[in-house]
Amino acid sequence: MCVVVPATSAIGLEDAGTAWKPPPAASSAYKTSNLPRTQFLFFLLLHTITNLLLLSYTKLQLLFYFNIKVEDSYTNTT
Repeated sequence: MCVVVPATSAIGLEDAGTAWKPPPAASSAYKTSNLPRTQFLFFLLLHTITNLLLLSYTKLQLLFYFNIKVEDSYTNTT
């Protein structure tokens, strides 16, 4: 006995328009929508870190310039 299998191969599916297709690429507007916010946050963070470093360095310079010791402010001289 011979069994005939109907033609449901990939070629048949492609002809029917049901073949797998890759998803569409994201639009360029979606890809770059977070870039300005990211740049802003990065430069804000960079500015903040730079200011903190400069302030700590300036404080250190003033402490050495005036020969101030941190412990002196806590000791009772009376």
